[in-house]
Amino acid sequence: MIDDAFVREKLTELSRYLQDLQQVAAHSLDEYTNNLFVKRTGERTIELIVECAVDINNHFILEIGSATPSEYFQSFLDMASLGVVSEPLAHALAPTAGLRNRLAHEYETVIDRIVYNAIHLIITNYAEYINQIQEWLSAHEFDENKS
Repeated sequence: MIDDAFVREKLTELSRYLQDLQQVAAHSLDEYTNNLFVKRTGERTIELIVECAVDINNHFILEIGSATPSEYFQSFLDMASLGVVSEPLAHALAPTAGLRNRLAHEYETVIDRIVYNAIHLIITNYAEYINQIQEWLSAHEFDENKS
C-alpha cells in the first residue's frame, strides 16, 4: 500500500529543491558559468531532485508494481507503466537520471551550457511530476481508505 504521508513528505522536499533551482535559473548563463558557487549549487540541487523523485518512484514500484526497481532511468518509465505519471513526462524525466549520474560520479566532462539549459526543463518537468503524483494520490485516496 502506498504510504501517502511518505510520498507527500517527499513531494514537499522536491518542491523545496525546485525553489532552490529556480534561484540558480535566475542567473544568466555567463553568471552560472563563472560563479563556482552558483554552478555547484545547481549541480547538487539537480542530484537531490533526481534522488528524491527516484525515492518516490521506488516506493510506488515496490508497493504497486510487480518488479523491484532496477535503475534510476527505468524507474521513471516504470511510473508511466503503473499509470502514476504520463508516458511523455516519464520520457522527459528519465534522462535526468543520466545527468544526475554524470554530475554525481563525474563520468565525463560536464558542459556548463548543457546543465544550465537543463535546469529550466528540470524545473518545468518536475513541477509537472509533482502535480501528476498529487493527482494520482487524490484519485486513489478513497481506494486506500477502503482497505
